[in-house]
Amino acid sequence: MKKFVSVSLTALQILVLPTLFVVIYYSQYQFDHERLLQLQNLKISENQLIAPDIINPNLLPKISFGMNNFLADLMWLETIQYFGGGNPNEKYNELPQMIKAILALDPKFSYPYTFAGLILPSEGFADQALSILSNGEKSLPKDWSLPYYEGTIQFIYKKNHLASAEDYQKASKLPGAPAMNLFLSAVQYDQNNNYQTAETIFSNIAKESSSTYFRQRAKLFIKHYELLSSLNNLTKNFYKKFDRYPTDLNELVQKKYLNSLPQDPLNRQLEYNAKTGAVTSPLSK
Repeated sequence: MKKFVSVSLTALQILVLPTLFVVIYYSQYQFDHERLLQLQNLKISENQLIAPDIINPNLLPKISFGMNNFLADLMWLETIQYFGGGNPNEKYNELPQMIKAILALDPKFSYPYTFAGLILPSEGFADQALSILSNGEKSLPKDWSLPYYEGTIQFIYKKNHLASAEDYQKASKLPGAPAMNLFLSAVQYDQNNNYQTAETIFSNIAKESSSTYFRQRAKLFIKHYELLSSLNNLTKNFYKKFDRYPTDLNELVQKKYLNSLPQDPLNRQLEYNAKTGAVTSPLSK
């Protein structure tokens, strides 16, 4: 008897589960369809519909009744739900204000800074992210990740190589900072045409870095600068002798200044200006 009941229940489950799945799927489809129609009638986006009301961050600490950390945690969960529950193809306009509100309650809460550094710029809020991270340095002065994120934002989103170099260099001096920060700083100085600073940093990396990879890469950059310096000196010497600069770099070979044109250590294409005699490369002008 017990065996028969067990078999009967299993058969019932086999019949009921697919039906239940169809009902759930259809219900969800209907819900999504009705929601889409509602959004179209209201002429608002899905992310606008789910956007929470946010109290002015300046007022929050005054009305939190001493429960700052607790409220910050709740708002952090609400932020994750807002970001995860919306339409990724639309903009999350309330994100910067939500992060600011959380940090107004708990300025030492590290996760919102990471969120600001990684997510806000990709959502079109690079300036707000930089402001949040800069303020965060006052509360977490030993956290290397804050200036690191600032440097990355300045490089990728703002195209400000000098600011990026300075931020990476600042990060490199903080406790626990990985070796990549100093290397990235030197690379950004290179892209900002500040070769002297870049070469100085690369020289330090080549001598002192604990990373074999960064030491080797730094040495290639140093050889790159040496090559450019050597070629520029040759074009100047050429000018002193012929009262003009070479027509092209091949003329340095023809006039026996070089046996052959050297290969750039970084595999950058060399560029030459016959009017000024300047030898550069696309990333070192």
